[in-house]
Amino acid sequence: MNITNVNLSGLIYLEEVTIRGNNISTIDLNSQPNLKILNIEASQITGLDLSSKTHLEELTLTNNQLTSLNVKNNNNTIIYAFDATGNPNLGCIQVDNQVNAIAATGSYSSWLKDATASYAENCNPLSTDTFNSDIANIYPNPIKNNQILQFKNIDSDFSFSLFDISGKLIEKKVITNNQFEISRLPKGVYSYILQSDNKIITNKLVIID
Repeated sequence: MNITNVNLSGLIYLEEVTIRGNNISTIDLNSQPNLKILNIEASQITGLDLSSKTHLEELTLTNNQLTSLNVKNNNNTIIYAFDATGNPNLGCIQVDNQVNAIAATGSYSSWLKDATASYAENCNPLSTDTFNSDIANIYPNPIKNNQILQFKNIDSDFSFSLFDISGKLIEKKVITNNQFEISRLPKGVYSYILQSDNKIITNKLVIID
């Protein structure tokens, strides 16, 4: 049987949903306010908005076709299991606390995702609460060790946090002169958070030597 969509309307007391190995591209979860466990693996699901699922405790979404995922439900602290690996087209995962998610602290310490995905409190690039990376002019990127990372078009002092590929915080510094020296770091892909006046930008930084 080739099932392509799932409609669970009317099952308001449903707490667990598991789907594995099918061609499902859409699933209607609007009628499941008590959902605690959601496992969707090896399907064709492209987008999920779970912001209304405040009882969610376990989420497994491995090997799908996700391009958008919203788990900003104001209760991420109770999600003890999270795995969104195997979704190469997923660029942003919307969460309650972006800083803690990137640093992998608190409830986010066990969360799993692909290196190509990042965490943000708002995955909408047009949000007024998010810097535009082009406007911020962060360069050069890629950058070599012992080079100076430059920040341009930012009016006030801001904090700059640098993380390794696993989400571990390497350094956090308040920037007052629009410069940050890159030194003694192995080449590879890193992520950073730039925060000023309640506005945030996250992106990747590549060190090439």
